[in-house]
Amino acid sequence: MANKVEILDSIMGSNKTNRILDWIDSNPNERYLYISPLLSEVDNTSRLATNLRHVSFEFPTTEEHDTKAEDLLAKLEVGANISCTHNLYLGMSDKHLDLIEKFGYIVIIDEEVGVIDSFSKYTPDDLAYLKANGDISVSEEDGMISWVGKELGNSAKYKHFYNLCNAKAVYVSKRDQDMLVTQMPIELFTRAKRLIIMTYMFDGNILDCFLRLKKVEVTPFTEVQPTHISKENIRKLITLKPLNPKLNKLSMSFTGYQSMTQKDCNVIQNYIRWVGDSCKAKAIDMLYTFPKEVSVVGAKKTAKKISPKGFVTYKTSVLDEYNEVVLDSKGKPKMESNFCWLHSGCRATNKYSYKWCLVHCYNRYPNSAVESYLTDYGAVIDRNVFALSEMLQWVWRSRIRKGEHIVLAIANTRMYNLFVDWLNTDGEALKESIK
Repeated sequence: MANKVEILDSIMGSNKTNRILDWIDSNPNERYLYISPLLSEVDNTSRLATNLRHVSFEFPTTEEHDTKAEDLLAKLEVGANISCTHNLYLGMSDKHLDLIEKFGYIVIIDEEVGVIDSFSKYTPDDLAYLKANGDISVSEEDGMISWVGKELGNSAKYKHFYNLCNAKAVYVSKRDQDMLVTQMPIELFTRAKRLIIMTYMFDGNILDCFLRLKKVEVTPFTEVQPTHISKENIRKLITLKPLNPKLNKLSMSFTGYQSMTQKDCNVIQNYIRWVGDSCKAKAIDMLYTFPKEVSVVGAKKTAKKISPKGFVTYKTSVLDEYNEVVLDSKGKPKMESNFCWLHSGCRATNKYSYKWCLVHCYNRYPNSAVESYLTDYGAVIDRNVFALSEMLQWVWRSRIRKGEHIVLAIANTRMYNLFVDWLNTDGEALKESIK
C-alpha cells in the first residue's frame, strides 16, 4: 500500500499506451490492473490481448457472473492480470480493494478518472431542513457530511442522500453550504502496490488538486519515454481560422449560454455554418461543441437551440465490436445517424478520427461547485490549464490524432489565445504563458 501516485504526462499521440504495454511485457512477474476509458481496450481483441508476449490479461464479463463487478472480484481473487473500464474501477467495493492490496497489484489508469463531481439532486431547502432537524453534521476538517439522525427506510425521501452520507461520499463547500460535491474514496489510489496515471497536462487540473487535498504524493513516472511530438509538426497539421470579432460580445461560458437569447444562439449557429461552408465541409466532416443544454442532442423542446442547417446529423456505417462494417438483411452496409455535436469534455475515443472540420464554441471553466469545494480546502484549480487541456483532448478526437490535417475554428477569444499560446510554446514555459 503506497500513498503515492506516479504520473506519465505526455501529449496525445505520443505512444504512451504502447510504451506502457512494452513496460508491462518486460516486467511479467508483477500483477497488473489496467484501467481504460475505452471498451475496445477491455476485450479479447484489444492490444492487451494481442500485443503482449509475456503477460496475459483477462477481461470482466457477465458470462459466469451476474455482473462485471462480481466477475472482476472473482478474477482478483485468483490474482489474474485484468483490464477494465473507468466506470467499473470507480465502482469497486472494499472487497475489490482488499484484494488489490493483498496481491500487490500495479494499477495503471489510462487518462484521468472523474473523482469529484457536483451534486444537485436536492435543493438548498432540503439541506436546511436536514440540518435543522439534526439529521446531518458537517466536518470542519474537510466538509464531509455525516448522517447522525435515525436510520431511513428504502421509501424515504432522503434515502439516496442518506446512503451517500453513510458511504462518506458527499461534501460541502465552506463558503456556500448549498454547493455540494460527491467524491470517490481516496483508497482507489492508495491500496495498490503502485498506481500510474497516463494523461496530459496533469499539474493544476482537477485530479491533481484532489490528490493534493488528500495529501497523496504525486511524482513523475520515468521508467518509459513516450515519443517526442514537435509543436512544429503539430502546427503543420492545423489550419486555424482567425477570430471573428462579431462573437466578442458573447461570453460562451456555461452561465453565458444560460443568459443568451435565441438571437445570440443564432449568431453562433451561423458562424458554424460559415466555417463549414468556407472549407467545403460536409456534415460527416464536421465536429463542434458548446453546452449540451443548447445542443440538439440535449436541449428540451422549449429550450434555446443551436442547430446549424446542413451540419446537424449525418449517416455512417454501423461497426461491430471488431470495428467491422455490419451488413443488413440485404447484404448492404447498415447505417446509423450521428450528431456533429460532441461533448467538450470528451476524451480517449477514436470514434471521430475521420473528422477534420472543427468548431469550438465553449469558454470552459471548472464546475463551480467542484472549484468552490477544492478552493475552500486549499487546492486551487488552474482554470487555464483546465480549459486548455479539455479543449486539446476534444481537438484530438479528430483525425489529427492520425497525423492528418484539420481545420480548426475557435469562437471564444480566451480559448483561442490559450490554444495559440500553447501551440507556439514549448516545455515548461506553457503554464506561465497562459496564466
